[in-house]
Amino acid sequence: LWALLEAAFYLGQVVFGRQTWTGPVQTYWSISIMIVVVALVGYIFQDQRATADEHAQLHGELTAARQVQRTLMPEKLDVAPGMALSVAFLPASEVGGDFYRCRILKNGSQRVVIGDVSGKGVAAALTSALLLGAADRCDDLPPASVLKALNLALRYSMIGGFTTCLCADLSPDGSLRIANAGHLPPYRNGEELPLINSLPLGVVDRIDYPQTPLQLASGDRLTFISDGVVEARNAARELFGFDRTRQISTRPAQQIAEAARLFGQEDDITVLTLTLAPVVVPA
Repeated sequence: LWALLEAAFYLGQVVFGRQTWTGPVQTYWSISIMIVVVALVGYIFQDQRATADEHAQLHGELTAARQVQRTLMPEKLDVAPGMALSVAFLPASEVGGDFYRCRILKNGSQRVVIGDVSGKGVAAALTSALLLGAADRCDDLPPASVLKALNLALRYSMIGGFTTCLCADLSPDGSLRIANAGHLPPYRNGEELPLINSLPLGVVDRIDYPQTPLQLASGDRLTFISDGVVEARNAARELFGFDRTRQISTRPAQQIAEAARLFGQEDDITVLTLTLAPVVVPA
């Protein structure tokens, strides 16, 4: 509007020679203002165009990062014989800080690694990629040593931040070895496992993570979750909480994740269930 008014005044003063409003000083003043307005409009246009280009580039980078993350955490899981696995992964944005890994070890055990990187976005996704790569080189180590190796990998990377992580090995006979670095304990048949907790990865250089041995019975089910489940928040700012999580912890992974998402997702949601299949006795 300012530019249009100044343009009308400029046309009246200079083009049509109407000198009735003011003298020559005002004419030059009007011309100066017009130059400033045109320069400002040009600058704003250029700035908006640069911002749009940056957004497009960032969107492309986020899409690429998400594709990499999906490759590192495939939907088709590596499942040991005699066990059942299912997983649901719902990032809060284009890429997330949650990660998981399911591997069959040489002794036939099923390994599950689940973690949550502090922060969000590309930086968190890169940290999770670093830790997943380090975890792939730890197949010969017990869970406590795996966490120790991941902690050193994160500290030596100089990335900063911290990561909660849990590593569990389940043998076909039901023996379970599990170590926890600040992550939420899993549920066993709807009840939270009593684990010794420890500091998250990346906090201190040298730390020994305690390892808890447990024995599962045939048909027992473990449910691993990230804090995006319990920290889901509805419109009234009410948390989904631990009670609701425990009550639905025996449901399939996708149902648990969807319940948290519908309640009000604010963070990445990861749910992984591991079941020791019942032994079929021939009739």
